[in-house]
This record gives sequence, structure tokens and C-alpha cells, in this order.
Amino acid sequence: MASFARRMLWAALTRRGSRAVIAALAVAVGVTTLTGLASIWLDLDSQLARQLRGYGANLVVTATSGRLSSDDLAAFDKALEEADVVGRSTYRYEVVQVRQQGLPLLAIDTGTVSQVRPYWAVAGALPAVGEVLVGRDLAETYGLREGDSVTLTNDPQEVRGRVAGVLSTGGAEDGQLVVTQDTAAQLFGEPGAVDLIEYSVAAQAGELEPLAERLGGAVGNAQAAVVKRLATSEAKVQSTLGSMLVLVSLVVLALTAITVASNMLALVAQRSTEIGLRKALGASDAQVRGEFLAEAVVLGLVGGVLGVLAGIGVAAGVSLQVFGRGLTLAWPVPLVAIAAAVALTAAASYPPVLRAGRVDPAVVLRGE
Repeated sequence: MASFARRMLWAALTRRGSRAVIAALAVAVGVTTLTGLASIWLDLDSQLARQLRGYGANLVVTATSGRLSSDDLAAFDKALEEADVVGRSTYRYEVVQVRQQGLPLLAIDTGTVSQVRPYWAVAGALPAVGEVLVGRDLAETYGLREGDSVTLTNDPQEVRGRVAGVLSTGGAEDGQLVVTQDTAAQLFGEPGAVDLIEYSVAAQAGELEPLAERLGGAVGNAQAAVVKRLATSEAKVQSTLGSMLVLVSLVVLALTAITVASNMLALVAQRSTEIGLRKALGASDAQVRGEFLAEAVVLGLVGGVLGVLAGIGVAAGVSLQVFGRGLTLAWPVPLVAIAAAVALTAAASYPPVLRAGRVDPAVVLRGE
């Protein structure tokens, strides 16, 4: 009996090849979209967390008294050794004499500043030891340009150097002189001393507060804070994109279900004579429904497997194109997608299956 049912199923699928292909392709397209969006959605937090780091640091550490030392910096790094730190940079603030004027001086680590402040626009280059990067406003006020000579004085120390470039950020840096940490140490002493440390950490908003507490407790004279504006903006972007992906997935699933249901209805109508003949020969309503339901399950399985393979490829391509990084696939996604394809196809086929079971053989065989 089982072998007969299998032969009937195979015959039904092969005889109605075009209908079967259309139904399987409809499922495949839906599952491709579902798998792709689900894979992107599950990897969205980590992808966006790194992508949004271009907006700047999201953790800031300052000293409650005095300054932070290189030993303090090592303690902070140890406190964050398990976190996904994208970048870290240090800053020191001083006032220096230039042309007998006291001007704000910012000392940076030129090797790391671009990790947390990639938005800095530099016309020229970041300063080397003995060079100066001039903020746009100061450059306009004092007529300084790249290549000009400038003398920085902190009596009795003096550094004579050249202007490496002009800095434009739209912030306080436009009114500052920027030098390396080594240049600041030549002028003011205290090598390795800093006033501010910025961290750019790939983490969700709710994970930042515990990290800030951990940093604040690592050193006695330090306090750490979350940059609320950035953390809140990132959370909103992630929530909005996640909601859009869910909505698109639901729409695609609905359209897939409608396509499968309409195709199965047409299949039942096309095979009404065959159904009537089988029932006249003794097939029960349950057997007829079972055959059509089995067809739907097979189509859902075939379409699901094809859709999963295509969906993974699409998700990987989108991730690489949009985020510049490969996709981290959550392996339950393919299994869930295939199961969803089978369940969706069976559910969408259920009304046509019921209709197939209600076919009256006497009416159909009379040609009515």
C-alpha cells in the first residue's frame, strides 16, 4: 500500500510538472527571502555595532583627580580584555604659548586617534614629533598653513616645528593646536600622562553600562561614562532596521502562502476527474487528502532546501556589500527555514486539500 502511495505521489508530481515547479519556485523565493533576512537580522547587532563605530567613541574615561598614567591605561585595557574593543585613544590637554598668546593644546596618540575619531578631516597629515596640526579656526586667525614654521613655548621649554596640516571637525578641535604625546612631554614633562581616554566598543546599548562600571572600578581616581547620544542612536537604528526586516519577512511569507494556495487550488480543479475516478474505485476522502498533502510537503521541502541555499548566498553577499564583512551564520536558521517552508506549504494547501476530499465522483464523472 505504501509503495502504491509513493508511485501515485511521484506520478502526480511528474504529470503536473509545470504546476509542481511553479509551487516549488514560489516556496523557494519565499524561503530565500526569509533565510536571507533572518540571517542578516540575527547578525545585525554585531554588524551594526562595528559599522556605527564610525560615529565616534561610546565609552569615555577621565580622572577624578590628577592625571591618568600608563599603568592606569594597562589596568583599563585588562578590564576590557573580554570586550570587543574596536579602538582606543588617549588625550592630554594643556595651554601653550604661541606668539605670546596662550592657546589650547591637545596631545594625541597619532597611531590610534583615527580608530575612535575617523570623522576628523585633515588637510595635510597628522603631526609627527615636533610638528603641529592646527585647528581650522586658529589657522584662519593666525594665517597658518601647511608647511609654515611655528614655535610652541612653555617657559623655559620650547619646541620649534612645522605645521603638518589643518584640522576641521566642526567641534572644539577647530580652535586647538594638536601635537603628539611625545611633543607634549617635551614641553610639559610627565611622559605617559593623559586626561582622557576614549574607547570604541562594539556592544549593544545595554552592555555599555556594565563596561563603564568595570572601567570606573579598575583605577581609584578614574570615572567612566557612556556616551548616551551615540548609544541611544545606535539602539534606535538597530530597532528600526530589525522591525523593517520582520515586516518584509511577514509580507513575503504571506505572498508565498497565497501563491501556493492558488496553485494548489488550480491543481485540484485540474485533477477533479482523476479524483472522482479514484473515489469511485474506492479511495476514501482521507486518502485523497493525504495524497495532496503529501505533494504539498514534498514541494515545500524541495522549495525550502533550494531557498535556504540561495538565501545564505544572498545574505552573505549583502553583508559583504553593505557592511564590508562576512556573514556569521546562525546554523539553526536553515533548519527553521526548511521546517517553516514545509509548514507554510502544508497550511496554505489545506483549503485546496479539503476541497479535493469533497469532490463528488458522481457529479465529476457525469461531466457536470
